[in-house]
Amino acid sequence: SSPLAAKTWLKPHVHRRNGANLRRNAAGSGFAGAAAASSGGARSGDPVLILPGFVSGSDDYVPLREELRRRGYQCDIVDVRARDWAPTFFGGGFNFYLDKLDEGVKALSCDSGDRPVQLIGHSAGGWLARLWMGSEVYNGKKYDGASRVSTLVCLGTPHYSQEKYPFGRVPETRVGENVDRLDERARGSSLWFTNTMYPGAFHPNVRYVSICGRAVKGQISGPGASVDSLFAYSSYQANSGDGDQWGDGVTDLLSARLEGAEWLELPDCSHSPNSNKPWYGSDQFLAQWESYLK
Repeated sequence: SSPLAAKTWLKPHVHRRNGANLRRNAAGSGFAGAAAASSGGARSGDPVLILPGFVSGSDDYVPLREELRRRGYQCDIVDVRARDWAPTFFGGGFNFYLDKLDEGVKALSCDSGDRPVQLIGHSAGGWLARLWMGSEVYNGKKYDGASRVSTLVCLGTPHYSQEKYPFGRVPETRVGENVDRLDERARGSSLWFTNTMYPGAFHPNVRYVSICGRAVKGQISGPGASVDSLFAYSSYQANSGDGDQWGDGVTDLLSARLEGAEWLELPDCSHSPNSNKPWYGSDQFLAQWESYLK
């Protein structure tokens, strides 16, 4: 999703906990070293690519990448920076991200002997993976990546967000698409282009997994109300129209559950990697979903 105010609305300010050394190691790394030696011994399964969430950069996911490498996975991150998302605030498409995703898959697949890739999409990265896998022209370009993917694991992805943000949203202006198959919402939203063209677990060769934390109950008043519950209520309300429910603090359970996908709910798991709270990449939660990877 790409609301004008999303940077502040969907990604609250939090204190970063990632080590400076890890950040320096990530800078400029691109996809080199994806097959770096692991203390856990190399695995024979498909390589893994991490897809950052909205207004996030690759550096935010370095600890997760390093932990997966330690566990023996050939792993890297789609090479994007937070500022790369800026055009989407003003109606731009997501080709910048899809192009980087395409480069990352090609690099990992080449390094692993043309094996298909396992995608881990955090937040918007999950539905952007679904968009990239599709065969229809999107904003003038066809990606058609499904044949190169074996598994898509979505972490806190709001697949069915209504994108009704309190400060509004700029409709996208895209070109070269089959507009006869798109309603007004799909013409103005890449997320709803994805849901229209590739609904649910669309590609039979891909294993789809939806995972969402159950950490914060949306609440605006009464006993137990807090800054976190108020923020969650507002975010869930924008996504599904129902703020009074559970989720990871940003994505609600209702929006996260992709039709036809395997489903896992993680109690006490929060949304952001840049938080002082345990998130999907923390050891106790990674241990619960790692089995979906080969």
